[in-house]
Amino acid sequence: MTSGLAALSGAALGYLGASVGFQWNLFRRQEQDWHIWRNLLWAAFALHTLALLLVAFSLGHVPLNGMAESLGSLAWVVVGLYLILGRIWKMEVLGAVAAPAAFAMTAFSLLVLSTDPGLNPSKSFWFYLHVGSYMLGYGAFVLAAFCALLYFVQVRLLKAKKVWGMFRLMPSLDALDRAAYRLILAGFPLMLLGLTTGMVMSNWVFAFGDIKNQMVLVTVCVYLAYLHLRLVGGWQGRRVNLLLLVASACVLLSFLAPGRFHRF
Repeated sequence: MTSGLAALSGAALGYLGASVGFQWNLFRRQEQDWHIWRNLLWAAFALHTLALLLVAFSLGHVPLNGMAESLGSLAWVVVGLYLILGRIWKMEVLGAVAAPAAFAMTAFSLLVLSTDPGLNPSKSFWFYLHVGSYMLGYGAFVLAAFCALLYFVQVRLLKAKKVWGMFRLMPSLDALDRAAYRLILAGFPLMLLGLTTGMVMSNWVFAFGDIKNQMVLVTVCVYLAYLHLRLVGGWQGRRVNLLLLVASACVLLSFLAPGRFHRF
């Protein structure tokens, strides 16, 4: 195992430990130990950063080529955004979702990279701008999806009249709604940048017959509908957060969909 993969293993274990810690605190309905798990996440994030640098050095390119490299980088973006915004917006509870997701993505990346390091990487500026903007945008979308999920958890707690225990650990419905909206405002332009740079790379030819391209267009339309209904239609609450979950499913499908002109 290379030093980069060893560091990535340490990061994955750190994310796993933080996941267990956050879930344990939620189960016990207390937040007094959350700073411990945030500190563990910071340590895992630092290891993850080192791992990406070492992997980039060993492979000779930024780890954005292929599904495994991109998922490892996406996990890094998600955790970084959570560590910065979760504290500022007082949404530490998002770590209960962000940490397990980061562990799953990092573990998959580690498993694949340890058996297949990948071949024929692209090193063009437009490629890294294309994939990098998508990764940043998708990272914002992932956190927005977590906010939407917690929104419906909070709604269920309110309906069940469980206004104690876990309820007091959760942000308000309005705070979750606003956080998701801000994340989409940040992520949507990045997604458009990824789409535009992809067209630049293909000499402004958009392959409408490609399944991945079709799913990206659907995803853009759903997020555009979200922003339109939120800004113009004045929608808030359950309806837009439900639409946000639909958009998040589209993001997942567009990421996983096979593409004739893509590496993954």
